[in-house]
Amino acid sequence: MPSKNPSVNLDRRDVDRCQSLVRTNLTPNLSIVIFKRKGWTEEDYARWSQELLEAGEGFVMPTKYQGETVLRFCIVNPTTTEDDITLVLDTLAPEVQ
Repeated sequence: MPSKNPSVNLDRRDVDRCQSLVRTNLTPNLSIVIFKRKGWTEEDYARWSQELLEAGEGFVMPTKYQGETVLRFCIVNPTTTEDDITLVLDTLAPEVQ
């Protein structure tokens, strides 16, 4: 029976199967985190996401999870640093900084 977990898990065996056709530069990695900002509405998520995108600071989209609007944080750039993530997360509560 297939897992109900929608995450993708590539391991070394998956990469090794393709070695005759491709050359990998980095080990495959997929990092997705979803979270809910306390007190926010669907409109708050949409506004925040658009402002973040327009400022060139990140591309974090609201999505639905178990019927609730949440943020989906996908880290797909292998050069992303903890400072990059902190920069984005700090925009969720600028009054706390």
